Amino acid sequence: MADKLFSISHSPYCRIFIPFLIGIILQEWFVFQLPIVIGVFVVLVISYVIIVYQIKKKALYAWRKVPGVLLLVVFLLFGYSYSALRKPLLLESDELVEMKVQLISNLDETEKSYKTEVQILSETPQRIYKHSVTGHVYFSKKRYFSEPRVGEIYKVKGTLINFEKSKNPYAFDYAEYLKNSRISFRLIEYESTRLNEEHFNISVLSSQFKESLLETFVKSGLRENELAVLNALFLGDKTLLNVEQKECFATAGAFHILAVSGLHVGIIFLLLHGFFKRILSLKKEWFRFLLIVIILWSYAFITGLSPSVMRATIMFSIVGISEIVSRKVNIYNLLSISFFVILLVDPLCVYHIGCWLSHLAVLTIVVFYPEINNWFTFRFVGFRWLWSLTALSLSAQIGTIPLGIYMFNYFPTYFLITNFLLVPVVAPVLILSISIMCFQFSTFFTLMLGGGLQDVLMFMNKVTMFISNLPFSSLENLHYEWYDLIILYLVVLNLIFLKEYRRLQYIKRILFLSIVFVLSLEVHYFNRPKSGFIVAHYPGYTVVNVFDRNTNEVWVDGDLSVQQLKYCLGGLWTKYHLPTKVEVKLLNSEFVSKKVGRMEVLIVDRPQRLTSFHTKDSEKWMICCNFPDNELLNVNGLLKECKVVISTKAPKGKYNKMKSHFKKVGCFCVNDSGALVVLNDS
Repeated sequence: MADKLFSISHSPYCRIFIPFLIGIILQEWFVFQLPIVIGVFVVLVISYVIIVYQIKKKALYAWRKVPGVLLLVVFLLFGYSYSALRKPLLLESDELVEMKVQLISNLDETEKSYKTEVQILSETPQRIYKHSVTGHVYFSKKRYFSEPRVGEIYKVKGTLINFEKSKNPYAFDYAEYLKNSRISFRLIEYESTRLNEEHFNISVLSSQFKESLLETFVKSGLRENELAVLNALFLGDKTLLNVEQKECFATAGAFHILAVSGLHVGIIFLLLHGFFKRILSLKKEWFRFLLIVIILWSYAFITGLSPSVMRATIMFSIVGISEIVSRKVNIYNLLSISFFVILLVDPLCVYHIGCWLSHLAVLTIVVFYPEINNWFTFRFVGFRWLWSLTALSLSAQIGTIPLGIYMFNYFPTYFLITNFLLVPVVAPVLILSISIMCFQFSTFFTLMLGGGLQDVLMFMNKVTMFISNLPFSSLENLHYEWYDLIILYLVVLNLIFLKEYRRLQYIKRILFLSIVFVLSLEVHYFNRPKSGFIVAHYPGYTVVNVFDRNTNEVWVDGDLSVQQLKYCLGGLWTKYHLPTKVEVKLLNSEFVSKKVGRMEVLIVDRPQRLTSFHTKDSEKWMICCNFPDNELLNVNGLLKECKVVISTKAPKGKYNKMKSHFKKVGCFCVNDSGALVVLNDS
């Protein structure tokens, strides 16, 4: 039993990867002088070499554990220093900047601008940064009537958009997301000149190849919705998906199908392995796997070398090598090598949720799939295949559900049905897509194959729409804290030990941890606020959320979509376990009065027309949709004990005057201070 699982002697790469990973994470939490860290790292490396040499030379048995401890510390410091050296720099400036950039890809299009991803080719005159970095440039449609082309080089002048953390608590941190995606700046173009220059860039080459393939798929007869799905599923680009498609695939539990990952690379690997096995003899086994690896890395290049594709490609490459040398591959070594290489390429991949989910899915599939698949046996091949697919889905969910719910706060209840219907369709989609790519020189073949591909993709769209519209298709506003997530993964870890060792102590641990987790959730739910209101930060709009344990109302003074409201309020709804059914109302009257527990909240447009509050003894709050100027100051003693909230942009001088006037009770400006959250627990 000792060598079955988690034996360090059988998983040596875990000893390297784990401290390396911890070092990268610690670099985000603790800041030390980098020269000192590198100096200590060099000293420890030299010490390690000397001690290992002395142990081998003099057989110092008492020192046998010292090299192992030193190795852990060495790789921890290596992870810390390497991550610090590769840390991205955010470019921010209030001045007009000028830079020479090359367009890498077109990201989005709005009414006023084209959003593009570019790479700086030369140092800016302001000497902001000396090396090539990527960022977003918004080209104005007033000067560009057609979308700028990938690969073109521009001399751009404009203003940088500063990276600011969201002013709404628990909202999606877009600035952090951009930083972890190595987007170092965002620039609004005021003036630009296209240069007749060329510059080789592998990212540009990948984008141009994807654009060429996309044009081929358009010529094959794919319609807009189906083209968007194929662009995500085969080329790894989700920019063409509309909001409705994203919601349908997410609610149906099929979003992993759209994200090019191990599923897609695995299918391509199996197809290539079967194809080349028939046409190449066993004597040329090395050549067969070499061809497969080259094709897999070519596909990874086409999809932009995303972490999930790299992970899968690295794993299958190692599997191919192990087949050639006839050696068994330890799955924990395999996952460690995969993650280690990905972090060497980009340490920021440690913050990519897809990278973690894909590794966790592979781990639990390898551990639990054989066990679950043996629960039932069927003679009929169709039932046997269905149960095999069920076992695969269940084993993958064991590893991914805890992290998925923690990050996305929802759970698709019909994920098994979705997998039954859509996972088998992925292989035909990939086969047809590759065939169209290979026969793009022939209009006849592309149209013929495109018709079949259109039907398959249309089936995928209709299935996801049908499942997402079923009652209780997803559980929303699910929330637990980071320590609850740790408890859940301790449960998963003990499940792995139980599966391998079959000991009673692991059952006891699982039961204990499960009880602790349930009690923690109950404490969170019991301590949620009984009522309250939120004045959210959304530039140019007033957004007021009034809630209790049964109702959740949002008052807005403009036309905001549900997605926009979820962006600024969704995190708070989840945090406080608010009702998932949200009623959105338009502020079209001079004032709205709401009783919120012991508080009375008035949302007003013109304060001077207000004559009285409904309740004399209540705590009074006034939310001004527009800056009240002197109107509010002229209101009589009625408002002396009223707390004032200004939801719009306030001129600094007038805001200070307002604060001084209401200093006894308080004056809050959402635009400056961020969202205001007032809770009533009694």
